[in-house]
Amino acid sequence: MSLNLQSSDFELFGLPERFAQDRAAIDARWKELPVIMITSRIAQKHRDHAAELGVDHYLGKPYSEEDLLALIGRYTAHSAPA
Repeated sequence: MSLNLQSSDFELFGLPERFAQDRAAIDARWKELPVIMITSRIAQKHRDHAAELGVDHYLGKPYSEEDLLALIGRYTAHSAPA
């Protein structure tokens, strides 16, 4: 099984630090896995915190399906098999 992307919501973690702990404990191959976070927490302090935790892209709710699909395409295009 090959993973190309992770998508998460801040609220699902309980504490955002759990994300960082889990990511650090994951197999080394997953540490480079792009992460898109989708959340209703749209204040800049939450965006900054997500960046500190290693989130690659932050989408605030509501978000457009087209934007999400474009991001998925962007992050998975480079890892697609040749």
